Amino acid sequence: MNAPEKMLPYSRDAEQAVLGSILGDGQAVYTALAILEPSDFFSKKHADIFQAMAKLSKTETPIDALSVANELRRGNKFDEFGGIDFLSELEGLLPTPQVVSHFCRIVNEKAALRQLAAIGERLNQEALGEFDDAEGLIETVQNEMYRVALDLQSKSWGQQVYGPSAIAKLAVEQAAAWKEDPESARGIQTGFVRLDSIIRGLKDVNIISASTGIGKTALALNLGVQVGIYQKIPTLYVNCEMNLTELMIRLQGILSGVPSEIILRGRYSQNHPWQKVTAASERIRDGELHLTGNQPKTINTIISLIQKHKAQHDIQVVILDYLGEIEPTKEELRESEYLVYGQWVQRLKGVCTSLGVKLVLLAQLNREGDREVSKNKIAGSWKIAQKSDVFLIMGVDQNGKHFLKIDKNRNGWAPITIGLIFDKETQRIVEAE
Repeated sequence: MNAPEKMLPYSRDAEQAVLGSILGDGQAVYTALAILEPSDFFSKKHADIFQAMAKLSKTETPIDALSVANELRRGNKFDEFGGIDFLSELEGLLPTPQVVSHFCRIVNEKAALRQLAAIGERLNQEALGEFDDAEGLIETVQNEMYRVALDLQSKSWGQQVYGPSAIAKLAVEQAAAWKEDPESARGIQTGFVRLDSIIRGLKDVNIISASTGIGKTALALNLGVQVGIYQKIPTLYVNCEMNLTELMIRLQGILSGVPSEIILRGRYSQNHPWQKVTAASERIRDGELHLTGNQPKTINTIISLIQKHKAQHDIQVVILDYLGEIEPTKEELRESEYLVYGQWVQRLKGVCTSLGVKLVLLAQLNREGDREVSKNKIAGSWKIAQKSDVFLIMGVDQNGKHFLKIDKNRNGWAPITIGLIFDKETQRIVEAE
Protein backbone atom coordinates (compact mmCIF):
# COMPACT_ATOMS: atom_id res chain seq x y z
CA MET A 1 0.00 0.00 0.00
CA ASN A 2 1.45 3.34 -1.00
CA ALA A 3 2.00 6.03 1.63
CA PRO A 4 -0.75 8.69 1.63
CA GLU A 5 0.12 11.47 -0.81
CA LYS A 6 -0.21 14.14 1.88
CA MET A 7 2.63 12.45 3.80
CA LEU A 8 5.09 12.43 0.90
CA PRO A 9 7.70 15.21 0.75
CA TYR A 10 6.43 17.96 -1.54
CA SER A 11 6.64 21.75 -1.85
CA ARG A 12 3.76 23.21 -3.82
CA ASP A 13 5.21 26.70 -3.43
CA ALA A 14 8.61 25.68 -4.83
CA GLU A 15 7.07 23.85 -7.80
CA GLN A 16 4.87 26.83 -8.65
CA ALA A 17 7.79 29.24 -8.15
CA VAL A 18 9.83 27.34 -10.75
CA LEU A 19 7.01 27.49 -13.29
CA GLY A 20 6.27 31.15 -12.48
CA SER A 21 9.95 32.05 -12.92
CA ILE A 22 9.98 30.51 -16.39
CA LEU A 23 6.75 32.28 -17.39
CA GLY A 24 8.32 35.53 -16.20
CA ASP A 25 11.54 34.93 -18.16
CA GLY A 26 11.59 32.16 -20.74
CA GLN A 27 15.40 31.90 -20.53
CA ALA A 28 15.02 30.51 -17.00
CA VAL A 29 13.82 27.24 -18.53
CA TYR A 30 17.43 26.32 -19.41
CA THR A 31 18.49 26.67 -15.78
CA ALA A 32 15.54 24.53 -14.71
CA LEU A 33 16.20 21.85 -17.34
CA ALA A 34 19.77 21.45 -16.08
CA ILE A 35 18.40 20.46 -12.67
CA LEU A 36 14.90 19.06 -13.11
CA GLU A 37 12.92 16.57 -15.12
CA PRO A 38 9.11 16.53 -15.34
CA SER A 39 9.07 13.44 -13.09
CA ASP A 40 10.64 15.49 -10.29
CA PHE A 41 7.37 17.39 -9.87
CA PHE A 42 4.95 15.82 -7.41
CA SER A 43 1.91 17.57 -8.87
CA LYS A 44 0.88 16.05 -12.21
CA LYS A 45 -0.39 19.36 -13.53
CA HIS A 46 2.92 21.01 -12.61
CA ALA A 47 4.79 18.18 -14.37
CA ASP A 48 2.63 18.58 -17.50
CA ILE A 49 3.27 22.33 -17.61
CA PHE A 50 7.03 21.83 -17.20
CA GLN A 51 6.99 19.20 -19.94
CA ALA A 52 5.24 21.66 -22.25
CA MET A 53 7.84 24.32 -21.42
CA ALA A 54 10.64 21.84 -22.18
CA LYS A 55 9.14 21.09 -25.61
CA LEU A 56 8.83 24.79 -26.40
CA SER A 57 12.48 25.34 -25.43
CA LYS A 58 13.61 22.76 -28.01
CA THR A 59 11.98 24.75 -30.81
CA GLU A 60 13.12 28.08 -29.29
CA THR A 61 9.48 29.19 -29.06
CA PRO A 62 9.05 32.11 -26.63
CA ILE A 63 7.63 30.76 -23.37
CA ASP A 64 4.63 32.58 -21.95
CA ALA A 65 1.14 31.67 -20.73
CA LEU A 66 -0.29 31.62 -24.26
CA SER A 67 2.41 29.43 -25.86
CA VAL A 68 2.30 26.99 -22.93
CA ALA A 69 -1.50 26.83 -23.19
CA ASN A 70 -1.27 26.02 -26.91
CA GLU A 71 1.29 23.29 -26.27
CA LEU A 72 -0.93 21.76 -23.58
CA ARG A 73 -3.88 21.80 -25.96
CA ARG A 74 -1.83 19.82 -28.48
CA GLY A 75 -1.32 17.20 -25.81
CA ASN A 76 -4.97 17.23 -24.72
CA LYS A 77 -3.94 18.32 -21.22
CA PHE A 78 -5.18 21.89 -21.24
CA ASP A 79 -8.50 21.42 -19.44
CA GLU A 80 -7.19 19.06 -16.74
CA PHE A 81 -6.07 21.72 -14.27
CA GLY A 82 -7.94 24.97 -14.84
CA GLY A 83 -6.63 26.14 -18.20
CA ILE A 84 -5.44 29.67 -18.86
CA ASP A 85 -6.62 30.94 -15.47
CA PHE A 86 -4.17 28.70 -13.63
CA LEU A 87 -1.31 29.70 -15.93
CA SER A 88 -2.15 33.34 -15.34
CA GLU A 89 -1.98 32.74 -11.59
CA LEU A 90 1.49 31.23 -11.98
CA GLU A 91 2.60 34.13 -14.14
CA GLY A 92 1.29 36.50 -11.49
CA LEU A 93 3.52 35.00 -8.81
CA LEU A 94 6.45 36.90 -10.34
CA PRO A 95 9.33 35.12 -8.55
CA THR A 96 12.61 36.54 -9.82
CA PRO A 97 14.31 34.42 -12.50
CA GLN A 98 17.58 34.83 -10.59
CA VAL A 99 16.36 32.51 -7.82
CA VAL A 100 14.90 29.81 -10.08
CA SER A 101 17.84 27.47 -9.33
CA HIS A 102 17.06 27.76 -5.59
CA PHE A 103 13.47 26.61 -6.10
CA CYS A 104 14.61 23.92 -8.56
CA ARG A 105 16.85 22.39 -5.96
CA ILE A 106 14.02 22.33 -3.43
CA VAL A 107 11.87 20.46 -5.95
CA ASN A 108 14.74 18.10 -6.73
CA GLU A 109 15.45 17.37 -3.06
CA LYS A 110 11.77 16.63 -2.38
CA ALA A 111 11.76 14.25 -5.36
CA ALA A 112 14.83 12.46 -3.96
CA LEU A 113 13.14 12.09 -0.57
CA ARG A 114 10.08 10.57 -2.24
CA GLN A 115 12.31 8.08 -4.05
CA LEU A 116 13.96 7.15 -0.74
CA ALA A 117 10.53 6.69 0.81
CA ALA A 118 9.57 4.32 -2.02
CA ILE A 119 12.80 2.35 -1.55
CA GLY A 120 12.12 2.14 2.19
CA GLU A 121 8.57 0.95 1.58
CA ARG A 122 9.80 -1.75 -0.78
CA LEU A 123 12.46 -2.84 1.74
CA ASN A 124 9.85 -3.01 4.49
CA GLN A 125 7.42 -5.08 2.38
CA GLU A 126 9.98 -7.59 1.16
CA ALA A 127 11.72 -7.95 4.52
CA LEU A 128 8.41 -8.55 6.35
CA GLY A 129 7.39 -10.91 3.53
CA GLU A 130 10.47 -13.03 4.37
CA PHE A 131 12.25 -12.35 1.09
CA ASP A 132 14.45 -15.41 0.52
CA ASP A 133 17.59 -13.54 -0.57
CA ALA A 134 18.49 -11.07 2.17
CA GLU A 135 21.94 -10.35 0.78
CA GLY A 136 20.53 -9.68 -2.68
CA LEU A 137 17.85 -7.40 -1.23
CA ILE A 138 20.42 -5.38 0.72
CA GLU A 139 22.62 -5.06 -2.39
CA THR A 140 19.67 -3.91 -4.52
CA VAL A 141 18.53 -1.34 -1.96
CA GLN A 142 22.08 -0.02 -1.49
CA ASN A 143 22.46 0.51 -5.22
CA GLU A 144 19.04 2.16 -5.57
CA MET A 145 19.85 4.55 -2.72
CA TYR A 146 23.24 5.31 -4.22
CA ARG A 147 21.66 6.11 -7.60
CA VAL A 148 19.34 8.58 -5.87
CA ALA A 149 22.30 10.18 -4.09
CA LEU A 150 24.39 10.32 -7.27
CA ASP A 151 21.53 11.90 -9.20
CA LEU A 152 21.00 14.49 -6.48
CA GLN A 153 24.72 15.24 -6.35
CA SER A 154 25.02 15.59 -10.13
CA LYS A 155 22.23 18.17 -10.11
CA SER A 156 23.90 20.26 -7.41
CA TRP A 157 26.72 21.35 -9.65
CA GLY A 158 27.08 24.90 -8.42
CA GLN A 159 29.03 27.27 -10.61
CA GLN A 160 29.33 26.03 -14.19
CA VAL A 161 31.01 28.90 -16.03
CA TYR A 162 34.04 30.74 -14.67
CA GLY A 163 35.07 34.22 -15.74
CA PRO A 164 38.67 35.36 -16.34
CA SER A 165 39.20 36.52 -12.73
CA ALA A 166 37.90 33.26 -11.28
CA ILE A 167 40.00 31.19 -13.69
CA ALA A 168 43.14 33.16 -12.86
CA LYS A 169 42.50 32.76 -9.13
CA LEU A 170 41.98 29.00 -9.43
CA ALA A 171 45.06 28.65 -11.63
CA VAL A 172 47.41 30.46 -9.26
CA GLU A 173 46.01 28.59 -6.25
CA GLN A 174 46.62 25.24 -7.96
CA ALA A 175 50.13 26.26 -9.06
CA ALA A 176 50.91 27.44 -5.52
CA ALA A 177 49.69 24.12 -4.08
CA TRP A 178 51.97 22.21 -6.46
CA LYS A 179 54.88 24.53 -5.57
CA GLU A 180 54.29 23.86 -1.88
CA ASP A 181 53.95 20.10 -2.41
CA PRO A 182 55.39 18.97 -5.78
CA GLU A 183 54.42 15.37 -5.07
CA SER A 184 50.72 16.28 -5.13
CA ALA A 185 50.97 17.13 -8.83
CA ARG A 186 52.09 13.58 -9.60
CA GLY A 187 48.97 11.90 -8.27
CA ILE A 188 48.96 8.20 -7.34
CA GLN A 189 52.04 6.56 -8.82
CA THR A 190 51.96 3.17 -10.52
CA GLY A 191 55.47 2.33 -9.33
CA PHE A 192 56.65 1.92 -12.94
CA VAL A 193 59.03 4.86 -13.24
CA ARG A 194 58.94 5.55 -16.98
CA LEU A 195 55.20 4.98 -17.17
CA ASP A 196 54.65 7.46 -14.32
CA SER A 197 56.88 10.04 -15.99
CA ILE A 198 54.64 9.90 -19.08
CA ILE A 199 51.12 9.61 -17.65
CA ARG A 200 51.98 11.46 -14.39
CA GLY A 201 50.21 8.98 -12.15
CA LEU A 202 46.88 7.23 -12.38
CA LYS A 203 44.04 9.13 -14.03
CA ASP A 204 40.33 8.74 -13.29
CA VAL A 205 39.84 5.85 -15.75
CA ASN A 206 42.84 3.69 -16.71
CA ILE A 207 42.42 0.73 -19.05
CA ILE A 208 44.85 -2.20 -19.21
CA SER A 209 44.19 -4.36 -22.26
CA ALA A 210 45.79 -7.37 -23.88
CA SER A 211 44.97 -10.42 -25.91
CA THR A 212 44.34 -13.71 -24.11
CA GLY A 213 47.31 -15.14 -22.24
CA ILE A 214 49.62 -12.13 -22.59
CA GLY A 215 49.70 -11.27 -18.87
CA LYS A 216 47.26 -8.45 -18.11
CA THR A 217 46.33 -10.03 -14.75
CA ALA A 218 50.02 -10.26 -13.83
CA LEU A 219 50.46 -6.58 -14.73
CA ALA A 220 47.39 -5.66 -12.68
CA LEU A 221 48.69 -7.62 -9.67
CA ASN A 222 52.10 -5.94 -9.95
CA LEU A 223 50.28 -2.61 -9.99
CA GLY A 224 48.28 -3.67 -6.91
CA VAL A 225 51.52 -4.59 -5.14
CA GLN A 226 53.16 -1.27 -6.04
CA VAL A 227 50.20 0.85 -4.93
CA GLY A 228 48.54 -1.14 -2.17
CA ILE A 229 51.54 -2.83 -0.52
CA TYR A 230 54.66 -0.79 -1.27
CA GLN A 231 52.97 2.64 -1.11
CA LYS A 232 50.24 1.49 1.32
CA ILE A 233 47.51 3.34 -0.58
CA PRO A 234 44.17 1.61 0.15
CA THR A 235 43.43 -0.42 -2.98
CA LEU A 236 40.55 -2.77 -3.83
CA TYR A 237 41.34 -5.58 -6.30
CA VAL A 238 38.01 -6.82 -7.64
CA ASN A 239 38.78 -10.31 -8.88
CA CYS A 240 36.21 -11.89 -11.20
CA GLU A 241 38.27 -14.71 -12.68
CA MET A 242 40.95 -16.32 -10.50
CA ASN A 243 40.43 -18.14 -7.21
CA LEU A 244 41.91 -16.57 -4.11
CA THR A 245 44.58 -19.26 -3.62
CA GLU A 246 46.00 -18.65 -7.09
CA LEU A 247 46.03 -14.90 -6.47
CA MET A 248 47.84 -15.32 -3.15
CA ILE A 249 50.52 -17.52 -4.75
CA ARG A 250 51.07 -14.90 -7.44
CA LEU A 251 51.29 -12.11 -4.88
CA GLN A 252 53.83 -14.06 -2.81
CA GLY A 253 55.87 -14.74 -5.96
CA ILE A 254 55.90 -11.05 -6.94
CA LEU A 255 56.92 -9.95 -3.44
CA SER A 256 59.41 -12.71 -2.62
CA GLY A 257 60.95 -13.52 -5.99
CA VAL A 258 60.27 -17.20 -5.29
CA PRO A 259 58.76 -19.02 -8.32
CA SER A 260 55.08 -19.83 -8.00
CA GLU A 261 55.75 -23.52 -8.71
CA ILE A 262 58.02 -23.76 -5.65
CA ILE A 263 55.43 -22.07 -3.44
CA LEU A 264 52.72 -24.37 -4.77
CA ARG A 265 54.79 -27.55 -4.21
CA GLY A 266 56.28 -26.37 -0.92
CA ARG A 267 59.82 -27.44 -1.92
CA TYR A 268 62.16 -24.66 -0.88
CA SER A 269 65.92 -24.44 -1.30
CA GLN A 270 68.91 -22.30 -0.39
CA ASN A 271 68.30 -20.14 -3.47
CA HIS A 272 64.59 -19.87 -2.72
CA PRO A 273 64.22 -20.08 1.08
CA TRP A 274 60.92 -20.34 2.96
CA GLN A 275 61.80 -17.15 4.87
CA LYS A 276 61.32 -15.05 1.73
CA VAL A 277 57.73 -16.25 1.46
CA THR A 278 56.96 -15.57 5.12
CA ALA A 279 58.48 -12.09 4.73
CA ALA A 280 56.26 -11.55 1.68
CA SER A 281 53.21 -12.59 3.69
CA GLU A 282 54.14 -10.07 6.38
CA ARG A 283 54.30 -7.33 3.76
CA ILE A 284 50.84 -8.32 2.55
CA ARG A 285 49.60 -8.17 6.16
CA ASP A 286 51.06 -4.69 6.68
CA GLY A 287 49.85 -3.33 3.35
CA GLU A 288 46.56 -1.88 2.13
CA LEU A 289 45.66 -4.27 -0.69
CA HIS A 290 42.14 -5.74 -0.39
CA LEU A 291 41.17 -8.73 -2.57
CA THR A 292 37.80 -10.23 -3.42
CA GLY A 293 37.10 -13.86 -4.22
CA ASN A 294 36.11 -14.86 -7.74
CA GLN A 295 32.42 -15.42 -6.98
CA PRO A 296 30.17 -14.27 -9.86
CA LYS A 297 29.59 -10.52 -9.73
CA THR A 298 27.08 -8.32 -11.50
CA ILE A 299 27.81 -4.65 -12.11
CA ASN A 300 25.55 -3.86 -9.12
CA THR A 301 27.59 -6.20 -6.90
CA ILE A 302 30.83 -4.51 -7.97
CA ILE A 303 29.45 -1.03 -7.37
CA SER A 304 28.29 -2.14 -3.90
CA LEU A 305 31.78 -3.46 -3.14
CA ILE A 306 33.36 -0.16 -4.20
CA GLN A 307 30.95 1.87 -2.06
CA LYS A 308 31.36 -0.44 0.93
CA HIS A 309 35.15 -0.46 0.89
CA LYS A 310 35.32 3.27 0.30
CA ALA A 311 33.31 3.72 3.48
CA GLN A 312 35.22 1.08 5.46
CA HIS A 313 38.80 1.51 4.23
CA ASP A 314 38.81 4.80 2.28
CA ILE A 315 40.06 3.03 -0.84
CA GLN A 316 41.78 5.29 -3.36
CA VAL A 317 42.23 2.82 -6.23
CA VAL A 318 39.98 0.09 -7.67
CA ILE A 319 41.47 -2.56 -9.97
CA LEU A 320 38.78 -4.56 -11.78
CA ASP A 321 39.95 -7.84 -13.33
CA TYR A 322 38.24 -7.97 -15.73
CA LEU A 323 35.33 -6.45 -17.68
CA GLY A 324 34.51 -9.57 -19.66
CA GLU A 325 33.91 -11.62 -16.50
CA ILE A 326 31.15 -9.39 -15.10
CA GLU A 327 27.91 -11.37 -14.94
CA PRO A 328 25.13 -9.79 -17.03
CA THR A 329 21.62 -9.63 -15.60
CA LYS A 330 18.67 -11.15 -17.46
CA GLU A 331 17.77 -7.71 -18.78
CA GLU A 332 21.36 -7.08 -19.94
CA LEU A 333 21.44 -10.42 -21.77
CA ARG A 334 18.73 -9.05 -24.04
CA GLU A 335 20.91 -6.07 -25.00
CA SER A 336 23.91 -6.01 -27.32
CA GLU A 337 27.37 -6.49 -25.82
CA TYR A 338 28.40 -3.13 -27.28
CA LEU A 339 25.67 -1.30 -25.39
CA VAL A 340 26.04 -3.21 -22.12
CA TYR A 341 29.83 -2.84 -21.92
CA GLY A 342 29.50 0.88 -22.59
CA GLN A 343 26.90 1.21 -19.83
CA TRP A 344 29.09 -0.72 -17.38
CA VAL A 345 32.11 1.49 -18.01
CA GLN A 346 29.99 4.64 -17.72
CA ARG A 347 28.50 3.49 -14.41
CA LEU A 348 31.90 2.51 -13.01
CA LYS A 349 33.36 5.84 -14.10
CA GLY A 350 30.48 7.76 -12.51
CA VAL A 351 30.74 5.91 -9.21
CA CYS A 352 34.53 6.08 -8.93
CA THR A 353 34.86 9.75 -9.91
CA SER A 354 32.08 10.74 -7.49
CA LEU A 355 33.95 8.90 -4.69
CA GLY A 356 37.36 10.27 -5.66
CA VAL A 357 38.64 6.78 -6.55
CA LYS A 358 40.97 5.96 -9.46
CA LEU A 359 39.68 3.11 -11.64
CA VAL A 360 41.99 0.58 -13.30
CA LEU A 361 39.91 -1.61 -15.59
CA LEU A 362 41.17 -4.70 -17.42
CA ALA A 363 39.71 -5.40 -20.85
CA GLN A 364 40.28 -7.83 -23.68
CA LEU A 365 41.57 -7.13 -27.18
CA ASN A 366 39.86 -8.98 -30.00
CA ARG A 367 41.74 -11.55 -32.09
CA GLU A 368 43.00 -8.89 -34.48
CA GLY A 369 44.80 -7.40 -31.49
CA ASP A 370 47.29 -10.27 -31.68
CA ARG A 371 48.61 -8.79 -34.93
CA GLU A 372 48.07 -5.07 -34.40
CA VAL A 373 47.90 -3.78 -30.83
CA SER A 374 45.64 -0.75 -30.77
CA LYS A 375 42.75 0.62 -28.73
CA ASN A 376 40.74 0.23 -31.94
CA LYS A 377 40.99 -3.55 -31.40
CA ILE A 378 39.18 -3.47 -28.06
CA ALA A 379 36.69 -6.30 -27.66
CA GLY A 380 33.08 -5.65 -26.70
CA SER A 381 32.62 -1.92 -27.14
CA TRP A 382 34.57 1.04 -28.49
CA LYS A 383 33.09 3.02 -25.58
CA ILE A 384 35.61 1.31 -23.28
CA ALA A 385 38.45 3.14 -24.98
CA GLN A 386 36.36 6.28 -25.44
CA LYS A 387 35.70 6.65 -21.70
CA SER A 388 39.34 6.08 -20.71
CA ASP A 389 41.86 8.73 -19.76
CA VAL A 390 44.79 6.35 -20.17
CA PHE A 391 44.66 3.28 -22.41
CA LEU A 392 47.52 0.77 -21.98
CA ILE A 393 48.11 -2.29 -24.13
CA MET A 394 50.36 -5.16 -23.07
CA GLY A 395 51.81 -7.14 -25.96
CA VAL A 396 54.67 -9.33 -27.15
CA ASP A 397 56.92 -8.34 -30.05
CA GLN A 398 58.37 -10.57 -32.80
CA ASN A 399 61.32 -11.41 -30.57
CA GLY A 400 59.07 -12.65 -27.78
CA LYS A 401 59.73 -9.65 -25.56
CA HIS A 402 56.90 -8.01 -23.65
CA PHE A 403 56.06 -4.34 -23.98
CA LEU A 404 53.52 -1.81 -22.74
CA LYS A 405 52.07 0.56 -25.29
CA ILE A 406 50.53 3.82 -24.05
CA ASP A 407 47.96 4.15 -26.82
CA LYS A 408 45.94 6.96 -25.24
CA ASN A 409 47.10 9.51 -22.70
CA ARG A 410 44.70 12.36 -22.13
CA ASN A 411 46.63 15.65 -22.07
CA GLY A 412 49.93 13.84 -22.59
CA TRP A 413 52.19 12.03 -25.04
CA ALA A 414 50.95 8.98 -26.97
CA PRO A 415 51.54 6.54 -28.46
CA ILE A 416 54.69 5.52 -26.60
CA THR A 417 56.01 1.99 -26.08
CA ILE A 418 57.88 0.87 -22.95
CA GLY A 419 59.81 -2.38 -22.83
CA LEU A 420 58.93 -4.83 -20.06
CA ILE A 421 60.69 -7.77 -18.43
CA PHE A 422 58.12 -10.38 -17.42
CA ASP A 423 59.41 -13.20 -15.22
CA LYS A 424 56.60 -15.70 -15.61
CA GLU A 425 57.99 -17.98 -12.87
CA THR A 426 57.53 -15.32 -10.20
CA GLN A 427 54.96 -13.16 -12.07
CA ARG A 428 57.18 -10.12 -11.48
CA ILE A 429 57.03 -7.39 -14.14
CA VAL A 430 59.53 -4.54 -14.32
CA GLU A 431 60.39 -1.96 -16.95
CA ALA A 432 63.30 -2.79 -19.23
CA GLU A 433 66.11 -0.26 -19.05
